Amino acid sequence: SGKVAISEYKVVQRFEQPRRSLVQFIPLTGRTHQLRIHSLDIGHPILGCDLYSSAQSEQLADRLQLHASDLYFQHPTGGAVMHGRCPCPF
Repeated sequence: SGKVAISEYKVVQRFEQPRRSLVQFIPLTGRTHQLRIHSLDIGHPILGCDLYSSAQSEQLADRLQLHASDLYFQHPTGGAVMHGRCPCPF
């Protein structure tokens, strides 16, 4: 769409056999498929992604390996900032 999309990221852990990485992303904007596209752009396609990855990447996982471990949002009526955390299951 030509709109700016910004994400921060860091490689948390690297694995060798098969070669892959655990990457932490923080999206600063909220564009459709933003993290999928940015991960592909830095050479770390999300495992199990059927839209923005290679066939080899898709074969390494039976589902999308994308997990939101921390969510922040403003409460719709009270306005307080809410935070939810769920550890990564993989």
